[in-house]
Amino acid sequence: MRALTDVMVDTWVAGGGDPDGVTLSSSNPFAPIEAGKQIDRRIDYVLARPGTEGRSVSVRQVFVAAAPVDDLPPCDHYAVVADLLP
Repeated sequence: MRALTDVMVDTWVAGGGDPDGVTLSSSNPFAPIEAGKQIDRRIDYVLARPGTEGRSVSVRQVFVAAAPVDDLPPCDHYAVVADLLP
């Protein structure tokens, strides 16, 4: 990820997302135990081009989408949602 975030904007950071935000949670029954060091970390990103002079990336809000469907998580990890302004 370092190579990507060196040239792209991590919208989670730009939008003031919780530094301890988690998208692969050990509390998710579908999370792969074998993921080891990735468990209880943010493994999902929304990256954006840094913009141009006078038109930088503007992030209104970011959040983790983890709403259950029929009392179960929709996936083995949660999605990052970023609301970008033009």
